[in-house]
Formats: sequence, structure tokens, C-alpha cells
Amino acid sequence: MLHMRRTTTTIMTIIKTFSTIIIASLTLIACNNESDITQPSEEKVDTVIEIESVSTSTPTKTPNLSPTKETSNIPAVSPTNSVLITIQDTNELNIQFSESVLEYTQTVWQKWTDGETIGMCLIDNTDSIIPAVREAIIEYGVEEAFDELDGQNLENLSTIWDLCETLASTPSDKNNSSTVTELTATDLSFETAVSAYIVSKWSTWDKGQSMGDCLIESASSMTSETKETVIANGIEEAFDTLSGEHLNSLSETWNTCDKQAVASQSTDNTTDNTTTSDISDEPNTPRVTINIERDQVPTFQSSNTYGPFTEILQTTFQASVDTEFDQLAEKAGISIAVYSDGNLWKYAKGIATSSADMTVNTPLEIKSTSKTFMSALILDQVDDGMYSLSDTLSNVLADHPGYDSVEKDRINPDVTIAELLSMTSGLNTYHMISENFVAIEANPTWNPIEHLNMTPSGYNNPGTYKYNDTNTIILAIIAEHAAGKPLNRLYKSIFFDPLDISAALLPQDIAPSDTADEYGDRSKCGNNSGFGRMLDACNWYTKDEWLLAQGKNTWAAAGIVSTAESMARWGYELYSSQGSAISPSARSNLLNSGSIEPIVFANKPHHYGYQMAIYLMELSNGITIDIYGHIGGGGKSVMYYSPDIDLSIAILANSSLDHNRGTCGSGSTPFCILESIYGAYQ
Repeated sequence: MLHMRRTTTTIMTIIKTFSTIIIASLTLIACNNESDITQPSEEKVDTVIEIESVSTSTPTKTPNLSPTKETSNIPAVSPTNSVLITIQDTNELNIQFSESVLEYTQTVWQKWTDGETIGMCLIDNTDSIIPAVREAIIEYGVEEAFDELDGQNLENLSTIWDLCETLASTPSDKNNSSTVTELTATDLSFETAVSAYIVSKWSTWDKGQSMGDCLIESASSMTSETKETVIANGIEEAFDTLSGEHLNSLSETWNTCDKQAVASQSTDNTTDNTTTSDISDEPNTPRVTINIERDQVPTFQSSNTYGPFTEILQTTFQASVDTEFDQLAEKAGISIAVYSDGNLWKYAKGIATSSADMTVNTPLEIKSTSKTFMSALILDQVDDGMYSLSDTLSNVLADHPGYDSVEKDRINPDVTIAELLSMTSGLNTYHMISENFVAIEANPTWNPIEHLNMTPSGYNNPGTYKYNDTNTIILAIIAEHAAGKPLNRLYKSIFFDPLDISAALLPQDIAPSDTADEYGDRSKCGNNSGFGRMLDACNWYTKDEWLLAQGKNTWAAAGIVSTAESMARWGYELYSSQGSAISPSARSNLLNSGSIEPIVFANKPHHYGYQMAIYLMELSNGITIDIYGHIGGGGKSVMYYSPDIDLSIAILANSSLDHNRGTCGSGSTPFCILESIYGAYQ
């Protein structure tokens, strides 16, 4: 088949077309949870078609067309024909749309000669498709959407279809060798799969686009089995499946592309070193305030005495960390702890701030691993008879003074506590929407139940897994209401103090002054100097304001600050049969809550349960073990416990580790460290 090789930037522009909003807000959103804000694109979509008139004809669903080498222009839908939505809403919708069309192409249209061409045309021109049309395609399928739409929405879909059909039926110019590349069917499918992977998995990784482009351009250097495995499983997932020459083929190409991406970033960083410090307010005027009295927390120093692991194990543990961390091109600091039945090993290296090294006592944000405390508290309250897992939101919050103001078209009153715990409530998320972040940050009055009305209206029926922080925030509101106490004090009295865990919950607690600084891509603060300390670029915030702004937005979902030692012990106390964080019955509910079917979590197949993920890890000796835990902040926080060998591991970092390929060849840096330590101990 003749097919024009499109650059993968055409797909990335799907999530890069909206204007930049307040820089500081984008930055803080990017540093929260598992996703970053993609920067606005400066490129036009390559494969688009110019609309001269609107056609309302119903498309032929079984045409016999030929692909074309030609490209043309479809302008974005006029604002009068589209829903005004925020950047993060658009990113999520467009990613779901691209995945849905790609899946439709590979299944329903698998045997249709022109199915892939039509599908890629629809994906390339996402911005020309009204959001309501995209949603219909996601829910029903491409062809089926014609039966569900009417009026202007049907006209929009018909127009795009007709023009994509025209594109596919235009004869290819086989004599124009400069614009047409002959590809094998495998190469074509490989390009499509990598392009979709960039959108769905690497949209928040600053090197994702360049890595994907390089892999596509280097397709000829990989074996057919390598490419077929990537098509079937995904890029990172292929490392877990391949072996021998095929694994070497992918590893060598990956390493080459990674070096090129780093070199490209270094070159780009020298071209512009501007900052946006002029955004700051008047000197000494706080940007971020809150109307509650925040609790002080003690210095994070361990007062416990532990037994040691053997010298051989300690040496092996440290080598596991050094091997993976030292090879990273972009890194700040790392702190790790390993715990089992009274024995502890802890280790730290790198930097915590521009003037302080990382130590084993340095407090770090644990991001979404905070959710593990939420599920423990809910199950503890269920044990105490405050409510049951089957109780609905309307039941448990019926007498909450703020519940009547919650709009029922945004928050389903019939979702149960179990559904909130397992992320199967069907609710939308109000987090990661930039204008909501701005509003919560700017408002000194902090009342989380009022934030629920920022959730986009409409929700799905409960039952399908969809990770979002709204579930956790609602659970926190329930827990506070049932106990009549602030969440931070509940955690302190039930978990932190009894278990001697050093931790603070933002924004209700004040973060320790020596909390590690965040490091990452400073372009999110308008500074193109590349990787570095975020506060050097976002210098209109004080450190406390930076942490307060994140805490006001993420709270129970991602607002805890702790140490690796405390988190390793927490994982043991929570999940081990010898632990004392929760009762045996509550622990049984927790460990048996995993989904029947695996879901993709942290780019790996997990069974997600009550704010907890279960992963089947294969060690280098071929033995497999179950590990229970959670990940947060793009690999900044990783905590897992294995009941098979009774070992808990916590890895905390102040820069993202999840998008860095580990040396073990089976996953990211944190997973390679986990695999090595579990393997050595086993």
C-alpha cells in the first residue's frame, strides 16, 4: 500500500490547540497527581482539509476507496459551533476520542481497505469535530454515531466524513517519490500504534513526542516481531514481552532515540532563557491564603529502633538504586526504604533543594499514594459502624450542611461508598481543570464540598473504572462528616501517632520547612531553561504558597508529605497480616477489592481496588509475586508491599521517574528498582 508518512505531530496537536492560560496555574496542575499540562502547539495540523461548504449527506459506510498522498486543511470548528471547554477537559476528551477511533479502525474496520485511512483522517482532524460528536463516537462508535446525532451535530460529522472519504478516494501520485513512502503493512500499523501511544500514554512527557517520532523513523532498524509486539501491546509494555534479539532491537532503538531527545532538549534550552517573574504580586503580598487554622507538624526524625537486613542484602539494595538512578539524565533526589517485620533499610542520594542534599529524613510529597490513607480510614469507619460500603452518597451526607447545595446533575447521589473507593462511580473530575485550580487557589475560603459543583455536569452509570480524584475528595468529606473532625486530625489520631508515622496533610497541616523542592520542566513556568527547580522559574510563589496551593486543590487525593521510611512502614502496617493499621476484617475487604479484569495503571496492567492497585510482578528468576500499593506524581511516589515475601518498599523522589526507562528492560526506573530488590530478597 502507498501511504504518506505523516509526522506524529499531527496527532499531538489534538491536545495542543487551546490558548495558554495563567502560567502559574498550569504549572501547579502539572506537578499534581499523574499528569502534566501539555504546552500549546505552534504547528498547524498537517493532514487537514479545507471546508468550502457544509454537506449534510449521510456517508456511505462501505465505500471502496484508495488512500491518498494529498493533504489539505480543515479549519477548527467555529466557537459558535463548539462547546467552550478547558484545556484539561479537551485533552482527556481528545485522548479518549483518538483511542476510540483507533480501536474502531482495528476491530470494526479491520477488513476494510480504507478503514485505517478514514480513521487516521478523523483523528488528525479532531479539532474540527464538535465535542458532542466526539462524545457520541466514544460512546457508540463511528458509524453508529450517525444514528444517534441530529441537527448541527450530524451535519458536522457528515461534513468531516465526506471530506475524509474524498481524501481516501483521491488517487495517489506514485511518481512523487519525495512525498510518498512505500510502507509494509506492519510499518504502517506500527506508525499508527506509536502515534496513538504518544497521545494516550506520553502526552504529559516532555520527551514523548520526540521519542515517538524517532521510533517511527527508526522502524526499519527493528525486527518485525518487535514492531508487531509494540502494535499489540504498546511501546513500554513490549519490553515486558520481548526477549533475545527482538528485545535488543527495541532496546537499542530506544537508547538511540533517548539520546537524540536529550540532545534536542539541550539545544532548545539554549535558545531562550526568559522568565515570567514580572507576574508576581506586590512584594510581601501573599498569593495564596486559606481561612482555616493550619496545624504545625514536628520535624520528621525517626525515633524508632529497627533491626538490619544482612550486609549482602543492604549492598544489593543500594546497588539496585544506584544502577537505576545514576543513569538518569534528568534527576534531583531519591529516598528509598525497605521494611519487613522490624527490619529496616533506608537510603537517600541526590539533592532535595538547591542548597540541601536529600537525606533519609527529608519530607517529600507522596502525591496520589495519599489515597491509601483514605481507603484505610473509610474501612476503619465502616468497622466502627458509622456507615456501610453499600450506603449511597445521599444517605451518608443527608444531614451535611453543605450537601443540599451540591448540584445533582454533577454528582450522582446514588453512588455508593464502595464505588467511590474503587473508582467506578462514573463521576467526572473537577481536578486538573485549570480554571478550577485558579479559582480554588485564589479563594481564601476553602470548603471542599463547594468544589464539587466545579465537576462537569453529567455522569455515567456506576460500574466502569475511571481514575479521578473527585471520588477521593467525596470520601474525605464523608469521613470528616461522620467523625465530626478535620481529616488531618483523624489521620493523626488513628494512623500517624499510633504507628509513629511522620506525615502532614496539606492544606490542613503546614508543610515542614525542609520539604524537598519540586524539580521538572520549567517551561511550564514560562522559563525555557529546561529541567530544574520549579520555584526558580515560578518565583512569584514562596515555598509555602506553592505547597499550600497544591494542598488546597488535591487535599485527600494527593496532599500528604512524608518520608520513605514512614511510607515503607505504612505499606507494611496496612497490607501485611502482621500490620496493625486496620482490623483483619477491614484488611480482608481491602485486599480482596481488586477488579476482576485488569486496568492500565502507571502504564502497567493492575487490578485496581479500594484506592489500591495490585500488580503481578515477574522477577528475573521467572518467579511471579503479587504486590499491593499505589503510585503518585508520575513516579515521584511508589509504595508496594508483597504478601508473598512479606516485604514493603517505598520510593520517593522530587522529580518524575515514571517516564524514564529502567536498565532492567521491563519497565520504568521505579519498577526496575522494585524488581531488583524483591528479587534479591526473595
